[in-house]
Amino acid sequence: MAQEKRSFGDRVRRSTLARYAMLAFGWIMVGFGIVGIFLPLWPSTIFILLALWAFTNSSQRFHEWLYNHPRFGATARAWNEFGIIPVKAKVLAASMMSVSVGVLVWLADTWILPATVGGMLAIIASWIVTRPSRVSEKLTGEEIMTGQTEARLAELGIILPEPAKAAANYAPFVFSGTTLYVAGQLPMADGKVAVTGKVGEAVTIDQAQDAARLCALNILAQAKAAADGDLDRVRCIKLGGFVNATPDFVDHPQVLNGASNLIGEVLGKRGLHARFAAGAGSLPFDASVEIDAVFEIN
Repeated sequence: MAQEKRSFGDRVRRSTLARYAMLAFGWIMVGFGIVGIFLPLWPSTIFILLALWAFTNSSQRFHEWLYNHPRFGATARAWNEFGIIPVKAKVLAASMMSVSVGVLVWLADTWILPATVGGMLAIIASWIVTRPSRVSEKLTGEEIMTGQTEARLAELGIILPEPAKAAANYAPFVFSGTTLYVAGQLPMADGKVAVTGKVGEAVTIDQAQDAARLCALNILAQAKAAADGDLDRVRCIKLGGFVNATPDFVDHPQVLNGASNLIGEVLGKRGLHARFAAGAGSLPFDASVEIDAVFEIN
Protein backbone atom coordinates (compact mmCIF):
# COMPACT_ATOMS: atom_id res chain seq x y z
CA MET A 1 0.00 0.00 0.00
CA ALA A 2 1.29 3.48 -0.89
CA GLN A 3 2.43 5.47 2.10
CA GLU A 4 2.53 9.25 2.33
CA LYS A 5 3.23 11.99 4.80
CA ARG A 6 0.34 13.99 6.17
CA SER A 7 0.21 17.73 5.78
CA PHE A 8 0.77 19.95 8.82
CA GLY A 9 -2.97 20.54 9.19
CA ASP A 10 -3.76 16.83 8.92
CA ARG A 11 -1.24 16.01 11.65
CA VAL A 12 -2.62 18.72 13.94
CA ARG A 13 -6.24 17.63 13.43
CA ARG A 14 -5.35 14.01 14.23
CA SER A 15 -3.80 14.92 17.60
CA THR A 16 -6.25 16.00 20.29
CA LEU A 17 -3.60 17.92 22.25
CA ALA A 18 -2.25 19.72 19.19
CA ARG A 19 -5.76 20.52 17.96
CA TYR A 20 -6.84 22.14 21.22
CA ALA A 21 -3.53 23.99 21.54
CA MET A 22 -3.96 25.40 18.04
CA LEU A 23 -7.59 26.34 18.76
CA ALA A 24 -6.49 28.14 21.93
CA PHE A 25 -3.83 30.01 19.96
CA GLY A 26 -6.46 31.01 17.41
CA TRP A 27 -8.82 32.42 20.01
CA ILE A 28 -5.96 34.33 21.64
CA MET A 29 -5.19 35.88 18.23
CA VAL A 30 -8.88 36.80 17.87
CA GLY A 31 -8.67 38.58 21.23
CA PHE A 32 -5.59 40.51 20.12
CA GLY A 33 -7.40 41.41 16.89
CA ILE A 34 -10.41 42.79 18.79
CA VAL A 35 -8.06 45.14 20.68
CA GLY A 36 -7.63 46.97 17.37
CA ILE A 37 -11.20 48.27 17.70
CA PHE A 38 -9.99 50.47 20.53
CA LEU A 39 -6.40 51.10 19.39
CA PRO A 40 -6.24 52.52 15.83
CA LEU A 41 -2.52 51.71 15.42
CA TRP A 42 -2.85 48.11 16.58
CA PRO A 43 -1.99 45.55 13.79
CA SER A 44 -5.33 43.71 14.02
CA THR A 45 -5.10 42.33 10.47
CA ILE A 46 -2.00 40.29 11.30
CA PHE A 47 -3.65 38.76 14.38
CA ILE A 48 -6.85 37.92 12.47
CA LEU A 49 -4.83 36.23 9.71
CA LEU A 50 -2.96 34.20 12.34
CA ALA A 51 -6.30 33.22 13.87
CA LEU A 52 -7.59 32.06 10.47
CA TRP A 53 -4.42 30.04 9.97
CA ALA A 54 -4.82 28.40 13.38
CA PHE A 55 -8.51 27.58 12.89
CA THR A 56 -7.90 26.21 9.40
CA ASN A 57 -5.22 23.83 10.68
CA SER A 58 -7.04 22.74 13.83
CA SER A 59 -10.69 22.44 12.86
CA GLN A 60 -11.70 20.08 10.05
CA ARG A 61 -15.12 21.74 9.88
CA PHE A 62 -13.65 25.22 9.55
CA HIS A 63 -11.05 23.93 7.08
CA GLU A 64 -13.77 22.48 4.83
CA TRP A 65 -15.99 25.55 5.24
CA LEU A 66 -13.18 27.87 4.18
CA TYR A 67 -12.06 25.65 1.28
CA ASN A 68 -15.62 25.36 -0.08
CA HIS A 69 -16.70 28.96 0.57
CA PRO A 70 -18.02 30.51 -2.67
CA ARG A 71 -16.12 33.78 -2.11
CA PHE A 72 -12.96 32.82 -0.22
CA GLY A 73 -12.51 29.14 -1.06
CA ALA A 74 -10.63 29.55 -4.32
CA THR A 75 -8.19 32.04 -2.76
CA ALA A 76 -7.62 29.81 0.29
CA ARG A 77 -6.97 26.73 -1.85
CA ALA A 78 -4.70 28.61 -4.24
CA TRP A 79 -2.56 29.98 -1.42
CA ASN A 80 -2.43 26.86 0.74
CA GLU A 81 -1.73 24.43 -2.10
CA PHE A 82 0.22 26.49 -4.63
CA GLY A 83 1.46 29.68 -2.95
CA ILE A 84 -0.66 31.84 -5.29
CA ILE A 85 -2.05 35.25 -4.28
CA PRO A 86 -4.75 36.54 -6.68
CA VAL A 87 -4.43 40.09 -8.01
CA LYS A 88 -7.54 41.25 -6.11
CA ALA A 89 -6.04 40.02 -2.83
CA LYS A 90 -2.80 41.85 -3.60
CA VAL A 91 -4.67 45.09 -4.30
CA LEU A 92 -6.70 44.72 -1.09
CA ALA A 93 -3.60 44.07 1.00
CA ALA A 94 -1.71 47.02 -0.53
CA SER A 95 -4.73 49.31 0.04
CA MET A 96 -5.03 48.30 3.71
CA MET A 97 -1.31 48.89 4.27
CA SER A 98 -1.48 52.28 2.59
CA VAL A 99 -4.41 53.31 4.78
CA SER A 100 -2.54 52.14 7.90
CA VAL A 101 0.51 54.24 7.01
CA GLY A 102 -1.73 57.20 6.22
CA VAL A 103 -3.40 56.97 9.64
CA LEU A 104 0.01 56.76 11.31
CA VAL A 105 1.25 59.87 9.51
CA TRP A 106 -1.89 61.73 10.52
CA LEU A 107 -1.82 60.69 14.20
CA ALA A 108 1.89 60.46 15.00
CA ASP A 109 3.76 63.44 16.44
CA THR A 110 7.09 62.46 14.88
CA TRP A 111 8.18 60.79 11.65
CA ILE A 112 9.99 57.91 13.38
CA LEU A 113 6.99 55.64 13.97
CA PRO A 114 5.39 56.13 10.50
CA ALA A 115 8.78 55.61 8.82
CA THR A 116 9.48 52.42 10.79
CA VAL A 117 6.05 50.89 10.25
CA GLY A 118 5.97 52.10 6.64
CA GLY A 119 9.31 50.41 5.96
CA MET A 120 8.11 47.13 7.45
CA LEU A 121 4.87 47.25 5.48
CA ALA A 122 6.79 48.06 2.31
CA ILE A 123 8.86 44.88 2.76
CA ILE A 124 5.69 42.84 3.32
CA ALA A 125 4.00 44.47 0.32
CA SER A 126 7.01 43.72 -1.88
CA TRP A 127 6.87 40.06 -0.88
CA ILE A 128 3.12 39.89 -1.59
CA VAL A 129 3.47 41.55 -4.99
CA THR A 130 6.21 39.13 -6.09
CA ARG A 131 4.06 36.06 -5.35
CA PRO A 132 2.57 34.42 -8.48
CA SER A 133 -1.00 35.46 -9.27
CA ARG A 134 -1.98 32.68 -11.67
CA VAL A 135 -1.26 29.01 -12.00
CA SER A 136 -0.60 29.59 -15.70
CA GLU A 137 2.44 31.77 -15.00
CA LYS A 138 5.73 30.36 -16.29
CA LEU A 139 7.37 27.71 -14.17
CA THR A 140 10.75 28.46 -12.67
CA GLY A 141 13.89 26.72 -13.83
CA GLU A 142 13.84 24.51 -10.75
CA GLU A 143 10.29 23.38 -11.50
CA ILE A 144 11.05 22.32 -15.05
CA MET A 145 14.09 20.25 -14.10
CA THR A 146 13.79 16.63 -15.08
CA GLY A 147 12.59 14.54 -12.16
CA GLN A 148 11.19 17.47 -10.19
CA THR A 149 7.89 15.66 -9.61
CA GLU A 150 9.68 12.47 -8.63
CA ALA A 151 11.67 14.48 -6.10
CA ARG A 152 8.41 15.89 -4.75
CA LEU A 153 6.98 12.38 -4.40
CA ALA A 154 10.09 11.34 -2.48
CA GLU A 155 9.81 14.41 -0.25
CA LEU A 156 6.20 13.51 0.57
CA GLY A 157 7.15 9.89 1.20
CA ILE A 158 4.83 8.66 -1.57
CA ILE A 159 5.45 5.54 -3.62
CA LEU A 160 3.09 5.26 -6.59
CA PRO A 161 1.46 1.85 -7.06
CA GLU A 162 1.70 -0.19 -10.22
CA PRO A 163 -0.87 1.04 -12.78
CA ALA A 164 -4.02 -1.07 -12.52
CA LYS A 165 -4.98 -3.10 -15.57
CA ALA A 166 -8.36 -2.65 -17.21
CA ALA A 167 -11.01 -4.90 -15.63
CA ALA A 168 -13.09 -5.18 -18.83
CA ASN A 169 -13.12 -4.22 -22.52
CA TYR A 170 -11.63 -0.73 -22.18
CA ALA A 171 -8.25 0.96 -21.92
CA PRO A 172 -6.88 2.35 -18.63
CA PHE A 173 -6.08 5.59 -20.50
CA VAL A 174 -6.37 7.03 -24.00
CA PHE A 175 -4.97 10.06 -25.81
CA SER A 176 -6.72 12.62 -27.98
CA GLY A 177 -3.91 14.82 -29.24
CA THR A 178 -2.10 16.05 -26.13
CA THR A 179 -5.11 15.41 -23.89
CA LEU A 180 -4.93 12.31 -21.72
CA TYR A 181 -8.11 10.66 -20.41
CA VAL A 182 -7.59 8.33 -17.44
CA ALA A 183 -10.34 5.78 -16.79
CA GLY A 184 -12.07 5.71 -13.43
CA GLN A 185 -9.73 4.51 -10.68
CA LEU A 186 -10.83 2.72 -7.51
CA PRO A 187 -9.05 2.98 -4.12
CA MET A 188 -6.75 0.08 -4.95
CA ALA A 189 -3.89 -0.99 -2.67
CA ASP A 190 -1.91 -4.21 -2.84
CA GLY A 191 -4.07 -5.43 -5.72
CA LYS A 192 -7.44 -5.07 -4.01
CA VAL A 193 -10.02 -2.42 -3.16
CA ALA A 194 -8.87 -0.99 0.16
CA VAL A 195 -11.98 0.97 1.18
CA THR A 196 -15.45 -0.48 0.61
CA GLY A 197 -18.94 0.32 1.79
CA LYS A 198 -21.25 3.31 1.80
CA VAL A 199 -20.03 6.69 3.00
CA GLY A 200 -22.29 8.00 5.72
CA GLU A 201 -23.02 4.49 6.94
CA ALA A 202 -20.10 2.06 7.30
CA VAL A 203 -17.49 4.52 6.03
CA THR A 204 -16.65 7.88 7.66
CA ILE A 205 -15.71 11.04 5.78
CA ASP A 206 -12.08 10.68 6.89
CA GLN A 207 -11.98 7.11 5.57
CA ALA A 208 -13.62 8.23 2.33
CA GLN A 209 -11.03 11.00 1.93
CA ASP A 210 -8.29 8.40 2.35
CA ALA A 211 -10.02 6.35 -0.35
CA ALA A 212 -10.07 9.39 -2.64
CA ARG A 213 -6.34 9.89 -2.05
CA LEU A 214 -5.75 6.27 -3.02
CA CYS A 215 -7.75 6.86 -6.20
CA ALA A 216 -5.53 9.89 -6.92
CA LEU A 217 -2.38 7.82 -6.39
CA ASN A 218 -3.65 5.29 -8.92
CA ILE A 219 -4.54 8.12 -11.30
CA LEU A 220 -1.00 9.49 -11.07
CA ALA A 221 0.37 6.00 -11.68
CA GLN A 222 -1.65 5.80 -14.91
CA ALA A 223 -0.59 9.32 -15.93
CA LYS A 224 3.05 8.42 -15.32
CA ALA A 225 2.74 5.34 -17.51
CA ALA A 226 1.05 7.39 -20.24
CA ALA A 227 3.80 10.06 -20.07
CA ASP A 228 6.58 7.48 -20.50
CA GLY A 229 7.51 7.73 -16.83
CA ASP A 230 7.93 11.54 -16.79
CA LEU A 231 5.34 13.24 -14.56
CA ASP A 232 7.03 16.59 -15.18
CA ARG A 233 5.17 16.58 -18.52
CA VAL A 234 1.76 16.24 -16.85
CA ARG A 235 -0.79 18.95 -16.00
CA CYS A 236 -4.11 18.01 -14.38
CA ILE A 237 -7.13 19.59 -16.06
CA LYS A 238 -10.10 17.91 -14.41
CA LEU A 239 -11.13 15.30 -11.84
CA GLY A 240 -14.52 13.62 -11.75
CA GLY A 241 -15.55 11.66 -8.69
CA PHE A 242 -18.38 9.38 -7.62
CA VAL A 243 -19.02 8.63 -3.95
CA ASN A 244 -20.84 5.44 -2.93
CA ALA A 245 -23.00 7.12 -0.30
CA THR A 246 -26.28 6.91 1.54
CA PRO A 247 -29.20 8.94 0.10
CA ASP A 248 -28.96 11.57 2.86
CA PHE A 249 -25.19 12.10 2.49
CA VAL A 250 -24.38 15.57 1.11
CA ASP A 251 -20.64 16.08 1.73
CA HIS A 252 -19.37 14.63 -1.55
CA PRO A 253 -17.01 17.61 -2.19
CA GLN A 254 -15.28 16.98 1.16
CA VAL A 255 -14.57 13.41 0.09
CA LEU A 256 -13.12 14.52 -3.26
CA ASN A 257 -10.84 16.98 -1.45
CA GLY A 258 -8.74 13.96 -0.52
CA ALA A 259 -7.88 13.50 -4.20
CA SER A 260 -7.63 17.19 -5.09
CA ASN A 261 -5.25 17.90 -2.24
CA LEU A 262 -3.02 14.97 -3.19
CA ILE A 263 -2.85 16.06 -6.84
CA GLY A 264 -1.97 19.59 -5.73
CA GLU A 265 0.70 18.40 -3.29
CA VAL A 266 2.41 16.34 -5.96
CA LEU A 267 2.05 18.46 -9.10
CA GLY A 268 2.12 21.93 -7.51
CA LYS A 269 0.98 24.60 -9.97
CA ARG A 270 0.28 21.93 -12.57
CA GLY A 271 -2.23 20.33 -10.22
CA LEU A 272 -4.89 23.05 -10.05
CA HIS A 273 -7.92 21.55 -11.79
CA ALA A 274 -11.64 21.71 -12.40
CA ARG A 275 -13.75 18.88 -10.98
CA PHE A 276 -17.15 17.49 -10.11
CA ALA A 277 -18.28 15.34 -7.18
CA ALA A 278 -21.46 13.29 -7.26
CA GLY A 279 -23.16 10.59 -5.23
CA ALA A 280 -23.84 7.07 -6.48
CA GLY A 281 -26.10 4.28 -5.25
CA SER A 282 -23.30 1.76 -5.75
CA LEU A 283 -19.87 1.41 -7.34
CA PRO A 284 -17.90 -1.53 -8.78
CA PHE A 285 -16.67 -4.03 -6.17
CA ASP A 286 -18.55 -2.00 -3.52
CA ALA A 287 -15.76 0.62 -3.64
CA SER A 288 -16.48 3.75 -1.61
CA VAL A 289 -15.05 6.14 -4.22
CA GLU A 290 -14.22 6.13 -7.95
CA ILE A 291 -12.42 8.99 -9.71
CA ASP A 292 -11.41 9.62 -13.31
CA ALA A 293 -9.16 12.38 -14.64
CA VAL A 294 -8.19 14.48 -17.63
CA PHE A 295 -4.59 15.62 -18.12
CA GLU A 296 -2.61 17.64 -20.61
CA ILE A 297 0.72 16.08 -21.65
CA ASN A 298 3.46 18.42 -22.80
